Amino acid sequence: MAGSVQILPPIKRNSISVILRVKIYDTASTVGHAGKTGLAYNSSGLLIAAVASSGTAGSASTFSAGSNTVEDITTLGTYATPTSGKCRFKEVSSTNFPGLYELQLPNSLFGTGKFLSVSITSSVSGHGQCDLLIPLTDFDPYDPIRGGLEALPYDYADGVAGIPSAASLPSVVWQPLLSGGEFGISGSIGKLLKDAIPNAVAGASGGLMILGTNNGTLNITDGVVIGRTTTNGHGLQITGNGTGSAIVLTGGATSGSGIYCVGSGTGYGIICASGGGASGDAVRLVANSTSGSGLVLIASGNSNGLVSLGGSSHGNGAYFGGGGAGSGIYSVSGLGATGDGATFVAASTNGHGMNLTSTGAGKKLNAVVEADVVSIVTSTTAAAALKALHDSVETGTCQSGSTSTTIKLATAASSTDDFYTGSAVVVTSATGAKQVRKITAYVGSTRVATVDAAWVSTPDATSIYAILGRLV
Repeated sequence: MAGSVQILPPIKRNSISVILRVKIYDTASTVGHAGKTGLAYNSSGLLIAAVASSGTAGSASTFSAGSNTVEDITTLGTYATPTSGKCRFKEVSSTNFPGLYELQLPNSLFGTGKFLSVSITSSVSGHGQCDLLIPLTDFDPYDPIRGGLEALPYDYADGVAGIPSAASLPSVVWQPLLSGGEFGISGSIGKLLKDAIPNAVAGASGGLMILGTNNGTLNITDGVVIGRTTTNGHGLQITGNGTGSAIVLTGGATSGSGIYCVGSGTGYGIICASGGGASGDAVRLVANSTSGSGLVLIASGNSNGLVSLGGSSHGNGAYFGGGGAGSGIYSVSGLGATGDGATFVAASTNGHGMNLTSTGAGKKLNAVVEADVVSIVTSTTAAAALKALHDSVETGTCQSGSTSTTIKLATAASSTDDFYTGSAVVVTSATGAKQVRKITAYVGSTRVATVDAAWVSTPDATSIYAILGRLV
């Protein structure tokens, strides 16, 4: 058998810890196919040469007993990485397997080429030259599930992450593929389907999606969660065409929301920024039904239904323009027991609670007021009546001693009993700020006013108040 080439089973390219078993024949034996026994890592003249198919004889890796580059194997069947520039060699069993030897080569020899050629010779008498041919492939013949092809799901057929079999799907799905036609493997649509199969490692970018490995997230429990992968990328960008809408959201028939946004921590539930065009709107809300509202804002607890902040230069916190006979803003009280249709409070030192400006012949304020609230006589202009209301406002800092249903006014307040009865008192800042109550009784000697409803937060000596005109 000397001079023959032993073709070993294929090995996946770039494999590591490869253990080879080879047969070395005894050319001096008169018995056919007798194995050569007694060879060791330090046998006289032992030479082991290996070269990849892409290499040349001059680029072969050589290991020899004379140069001490062949090492012994401590435990047969267990790969031990050879010292750099060396390999390992040992006889398996001269009694049970005469001529059978184990060879452990460096991992680097299995990285390139289509096959690896190995030659084992020595100067020991009867040692026939042993030539090996080891095919190197991209698949792993020892992987029973997908043969080392990483673009395929790693599970058995019909497994949780495996490829479904014909038995697990209705025949209507598989039959057209197997029977031919346009949807068949050889049909035009079948070829398109073939071209659409990802040509990348499963779980990698461009490959089949495997839970927890692909870029982005698909979470069916929450519907769809889309995350950006670049620094300034958009999680989701939707663009309409012509007069079409980029996105249309419709709430449920009963009380479902078309869109429900919740901010977390100091984040915002939704941010809308204009700037796509010279006068583009960041958001436009239009009611389509007869009595529908373009926007309904309902606050809960002490939160605000809407907070509008103007730009640093001349930007408006909120801009409302009525159409036809409609109102730019329409406020209705009554959602709560004592809720106000609209409350305007200046937050800065010199800010205006409400700033009304007219253009052309328009009025700064056009008010229709019920007669049982206040009367503006025909001989007095609305501006004069408003100024009179402004001049009637009295402010001060509370004294200690307010209770859940009373407020103790400043020492400078009137000493006349019931002087403020029927007026509105507003806590403008500090403890209890933004609360408005009607005074139902007043004791001048103690400066204590009784209010019509309990305070949510009882005023104290830091609270600043304002008493407005009488409420009839």
